[in-house]
Amino acid sequence: MKLIQEVGANTIRLAHYQHDAYFYDLCDEAGMVVWAEIPFISMFLNTPGARENTLQQMRELVVQNYNHPSICFWGISNEISIGGESEELLSNLHALNDLVHELDQTRLTTMANLSMVENDSPLNHITDVISYNHYFGWYLGKVEDNAPWLDTFHAENPEICLGISEYGCEGITTLHSASPKVRDYSEEYQAYYHEKCWKPSRSGLICGARMFGICLISRAICAMRAACRGATTRASSRLTGKRARILSISIRRIGRKRRLSTSVRAGSKSGRRKRCR
Repeated sequence: MKLIQEVGANTIRLAHYQHDAYFYDLCDEAGMVVWAEIPFISMFLNTPGARENTLQQMRELVVQNYNHPSICFWGISNEISIGGESEELLSNLHALNDLVHELDQTRLTTMANLSMVENDSPLNHITDVISYNHYFGWYLGKVEDNAPWLDTFHAENPEICLGISEYGCEGITTLHSASPKVRDYSEEYQAYYHEKCWKPSRSGLICGARMFGICLISRAICAMRAACRGATTRASSRLTGKRARILSISIRRIGRKRRLSTSVRAGSKSGRRKRCR
């Protein structure tokens, strides 16, 4: 939490599943604006059992965490239209939205859309607040595309309260460049990306933006600080793909010098992540 506060953040999206009650407590104490959501992600499964499961998880999320004052938004899905939009999907989302309002009349509902979701999509007319996961300047397009997209969306949908649920680019604290460019993983491009992302927007109308990957960034910072204290730290993160793998980063201090080594080793999906405290 201290690392999150250190970067100046005042809102946290707890994606994409239930989190430990201890972290909700920390958010309450820190005065964070929290978005909590269920793991209704990517591919919609059109079966009665799957639909009921989403409703059960939504009900449990709200009931278990209702009394945490930091929670301001209940998220009902994330990038759920990867498999396409359908009437069945819309029905499931409306049911989740209605359930939240039945259980809690004091908070707002929201969901996170893919960049590819059209501005006039019916997905943008379900929840109280709509958000997009945008990575212009990393996965596609240029970083300068972000602000014009915001202005266009607002011009076409002036009544919709819009937020940015994910944005950012990957950077490695030990990589630097005098001429930073997209996907060079340098700290300099990461800083450039963050500075240029939304500033030129003419509308200035955005209810919040959440940098994706801050936990991985924080873990790397923890590792570096531990190394500076003469400790040995291992930070692990699961990578997705056809095979589950673990990326291990070891930082050791030997005398006055630090040595950084990375390796990729096979691992199972049940592999545990070691927390950096």
